[in-house]
Amino acid sequence: MNTRHDRDRSDHEDDDDDQDDEYNVPLSQQRVFGAGIRRKPIAFVPASDTNASTLPSTTTATKSTNVGARYLSIVMGKDQSSVNNELENQQNDINPSGSEPSNTCAVCNQPLLTTSSQEKPPLNAHESSIAHQVCLEHSYQPSNIDRDRVGVKYLTAYGWDVDGRKGLGASADGIRFPIKVKEKNDTVGLRESVDPDDDDEQSKRKKKNRHVKNQDKIVRLDAKKIRKMDIEAKKRADKIRQSFYGPDLEEYLGPNS
Repeated sequence: MNTRHDRDRSDHEDDDDDQDDEYNVPLSQQRVFGAGIRRKPIAFVPASDTNASTLPSTTTATKSTNVGARYLSIVMGKDQSSVNNELENQQNDINPSGSEPSNTCAVCNQPLLTTSSQEKPPLNAHESSIAHQVCLEHSYQPSNIDRDRVGVKYLTAYGWDVDGRKGLGASADGIRFPIKVKEKNDTVGLRESVDPDDDDEQSKRKKKNRHVKNQDKIVRLDAKKIRKMDIEAKKRADKIRQSFYGPDLEEYLGPNS
């Protein structure tokens, strides 16, 4: 006599056998998705038979008209045939010889080569050519000037474009880049020239006296004096910062800064 436990065990073994049969089939021999579903065949129209159709045509073929002529006949209330004649006259005025318009590029004015009269010109091949790429407008990278500077904000408020690659001034012919700071390591001032060939005794004496004066100006400072000088330098820097970047800035630069 079979008990319930034996029946459940036999059902479980049958399920395992089914799963084994299903997963033991090689992938190349498994049936594809949708296999066995019957589909209605599609009645394709042969390319040679232009009159054949899959569905019976109940509508009569209407005469093809120009969209512009149809629109003008509706809006202006003109006869469609007269509008067609006007459009044909305009096209004849543009191309009186009746020949096809020349295939030229609008960017580089170079002819587009075609293999046959019915083929469209290969635009991708022409756009990748050197002649077309040279005529394209160059795209420059944005300027590396800091936009948070007060001077840049002031100029931008009055219409100057940082990335426009134009100079300062109303005619945009001024400088385009900030002046680079160059460290000055000599004591040569304005209206004074240094001649490297000038090695006479007088010039040597002047250089020696200048070196002695510079040595006399050296002052020895202790820790108290250095601390006092640092405090004065900080006060001076805070005063300059408040005067240039304080609330009085709008009085000098205007409200748009």
